[in-house]
Amino acid sequence: MPLSHVSNRLLPLFGRSYSPLLRACCSLLSVITLLSMNSACSAPPKNLIKPGPPIRGANLNGGYDCLEFGYIKLRHTGNNVRGTYEGLRNNGDNGTLIGKIEGDIVWLEWVQPGNIDEAILPKRGKGWWRISERGAHLEGQWGHDESKDDGGTWTADRSEFSE
Repeated sequence: MPLSHVSNRLLPLFGRSYSPLLRACCSLLSVITLLSMNSACSAPPKNLIKPGPPIRGANLNGGYDCLEFGYIKLRHTGNNVRGTYEGLRNNGDNGTLIGKIEGDIVWLEWVQPGNIDEAILPKRGKGWWRISERGAHLEGQWGHDESKDDGGTWTADRSEFSE
């Protein structure tokens, strides 16, 4: 609704004789009402994940146990991470991942090829881990397609059987 229509609807409530000051107050009230309606309907901004300082001596090479994705095997070279994971159900939920380290964060992209015999479609997504304990613990979130967080929590701890 145009702003003039809102203020014109409010003004008759005060009778025929209204001052320019009253007209200005009604216009201001209309603007405030429209702005508050707009802000109430918009979603709050998502928390931004901000990398902290790099973890000195972090080494992500090896195997990790992960409740969400099964056993993960990572290869860490410079600021790059590549890996594979063996899904928990062995029905096409195995996958690969690549990542880039920025500070104490690993930004990830993952792909599951699916399983044509089981009619399981391929999947892909993004995620992130925060590195702690010099790489012994990774904790973050994963998401589908372009989201980094709509899938859930993603944690991994260095496996006792890590190579």
